[in-house]
Amino acid sequence: MKNWLFAGSPKAGKTAAMTYTILECCRRCGVEPTTYLEDVLEKLPKMMESETNQLTPASTKKNQVNRHLDRRSPTDIFPK
Repeated sequence: MKNWLFAGSPKAGKTAAMTYTILECCRRCGVEPTTYLEDVLEKLPKMMESETNQLTPASTKKNQVNRHLDRRSPTDIFPK
C-alpha cells in the first residue's frame, strides 16, 4: 500500500518524508525509534546548533553501546 503518497498537502508530504527518513535511519542502525526520539528531544534544547550533528541514529546507537559497557562490572569483563 502506498497511502503515504497522498499526504494532503505539499507541506504534509515534506513532513511525512522527513519522518519516514528518520524511522528508516533508526531501523538501519538498529535503534528503537521511540528511544531515539526521546533522546533527541531531551538533548536538543541544551545543545548549540554546531553540536546537532551528534544527534544521528548512528551516534545514538554508539552511545547506547558505550553506556552498556560503562555499567558492566570487572567480573563481567574478566570472569574468574
